[in-house]
Amino acid sequence: MIPTAEVIVFPAVEPVAIAALFDGLAARNDPAHVSDTVPSPDRPGRMVKVTAGGPTSRPNLTTALRSAIFECWDDDRGRAADLAEMAYAIACATRGAVGDAFVRYVTTVGEPTFFPDPRTDLPRYQFTVSFALAGRAV
Repeated sequence: MIPTAEVIVFPAVEPVAIAALFDGLAARNDPAHVSDTVPSPDRPGRMVKVTAGGPTSRPNLTTALRSAIFECWDDDRGRAADLAEMAYAIACATRGAVGDAFVRYVTTVGEPTFFPDPRTDLPRYQFTVSFALAGRAV
């Protein structure tokens, strides 16, 4: 009989990134809205949208590198830049248990950069990090 490989599953990166960022901003009394969608019609001026995006990899059987794109808006370009830098620092410092997930380490894919939003007049900064997520056998 041929042995079968163990099935390892990984958590979705968006809820992990959102939870880490929400907690980190709340601990600093920052009221920024953090979500994986942009609320409509009552779009907040200060917000961070998190979206799963490339690149991804699986360096070993129990770890997956999953990237998340963070888009940071505010009414003022300086405040948008500050929000992006704080969100980036929080994301990079994420380690250990985040909800039901476990983050082993974080790597930078792209640092905060001004990335004008063609759909709004609000300044937007964007960055991408990869979370090394621990898998679990099922």
